[in-house]
Amino acid sequence: MLKPEETALLIVDVQKKFCEPWILRGTDKTDVIAKKIGKLAPAFRKAGVQIYAVRVEQTGSPFEKIDDYDFHHFRPSVKDIVVTKRNGSAFDGTDMDAFLKKTGKKNVLVWGFNLCACVYSTAVDGAKNGYNVSVIEDLSGNDRICYQDGGLICNFLKRLEDQGVAVTSAKKTFQGLHRARKK
Repeated sequence: MLKPEETALLIVDVQKKFCEPWILRGTDKTDVIAKKIGKLAPAFRKAGVQIYAVRVEQTGSPFEKIDDYDFHHFRPSVKDIVVTKRNGSAFDGTDMDAFLKKTGKKNVLVWGFNLCACVYSTAVDGAKNGYNVSVIEDLSGNDRICYQDGGLICNFLKRLEDQGVAVTSAKKTFQGLHRARKK
């Protein structure tokens, strides 16, 4: 069971450049996952989980001209903390670790894009920093550049587990939060 007050949700790079199908990197699958994220984030917020909306900002990116920093199907609320990163991991070059420690977070849920890059490195760095990290598999995916190949994703999920990161589903995670709130 996850106590909401001890849990942070890092929603990683749910931005148009990774999700929107008409943009070079997005696919129909990334668009569907982004829609699920947009629908489920408010439920986790309502359950008392602090959301950190992580976005990448890369100067000189060829995608900057197409609203590079816009979230896609997900809008942070005024209660969410928006974290801008310049590297793969949300812990690299940001105050993420300090934010989490300051508020007593022990558990970190990670979902978003790209499972084989930014979600992966964020989850691994979170585990290295001593957090109990879970990647929500059904709310994470890869864009066109990282491929949607099932074998590649399975390989990265196994690598996450080998590094102490749990891999689970949104439903199981939410049920665990719901049970903790009832007690």
